[in-house]
Amino acid sequence: MIQRPQTLFLFLFIASSLVGIYFFPGEESAFYPMFKDASEKLPFVPSVFVMIALGNIFLYKNRILQIRINGFLGFLFILFWGAYIYYVITQQENFTLFYPDLAIAILGGTSLLISTRYIRKDENLVRSLDRLR
Repeated sequence: MIQRPQTLFLFLFIASSLVGIYFFPGEESAFYPMFKDASEKLPFVPSVFVMIALGNIFLYKNRILQIRINGFLGFLFILFWGAYIYYVITQQENFTLFYPDLAIAILGGTSLLISTRYIRKDENLVRSLDRLR
């Protein structure tokens, strides 16, 4: 389970989400104009990403479900970071404060896409071996 490349990329996604939560919490200040006091709870959204990705790692026997969960996670990830980028561009004058957050988001999104690719590759290999039987 751990030696599979998709698991390693999912761990990289988890690590990038955790680093984004604890070391660069720019989401709170970016979303403050819209959500006011509820913006303090927004850094917990990436922790939901972490929990979904951790659960997805342990579904290694059901690769189709893993692909679907990765797709759902990617949709939520794009939705959250798209809103983040939109509010940073429209509400902030100085973007340089938010560059580390955006770089970590790009790293996390890329690792999620690569893990999905490896899960698909693994599923195709299993299907091709089933045809040979």
